[in-house]
Amino acid sequence: VTTGPNRFALVIEDPEIKTAPGVRFSVVGSSTTSTANVRKIDGLWVAELGDLAAGPQHQYTVTLDSGVVIGPVPFYAGRKEQDSFSFAAFGDTRTGHDVHRALVLAIARENVDFVVHSGDIVETGGVKSQWERFFQIEGPLMSKSLLLPAIGNHDTSPRQYFSRYFLFEQYNEGRRYY
Repeated sequence: VTTGPNRFALVIEDPEIKTAPGVRFSVVGSSTTSTANVRKIDGLWVAELGDLAAGPQHQYTVTLDSGVVIGPVPFYAGRKEQDSFSFAAFGDTRTGHDVHRALVLAIARENVDFVVHSGDIVETGGVKSQWERFFQIEGPLMSKSLLLPAIGNHDTSPRQYFSRYFLFEQYNEGRRYY
């Protein structure tokens, strides 16, 4: 989740994780690493990665209290002004999960810098299992590319899952755009 210029948040939802995971990040190839501030927000573990330089590839590693290590996972915090970048755009993934999965796997092979989702992420925004399925399908892509989602009419509900998972209220500073 993008939280501002050169700042991102890594969001982890797993009820089995009882203590804050350790999250470290660095520029790929650098011996200097930083430790993310990790806190719990609405049942989600949120690791805040800040002061990320545009241009070089970064990586993060998550260490769980069970000893399981995830990563290193490479990502970009943006490109320098003169550098080219690539992105993918798609939407309306609310049904047709096989097509969604095939699309995600194809895009993940392309090494895009970010993905724009035009909305209608799920069929019914108030059904948590639909969000869980979406994130399970998106996993291979979201682990390496930033997702910039727009909220569609199917994604809204009083349960506010879109805002919860994309940390909309925590980081939007009153804006309705990225």
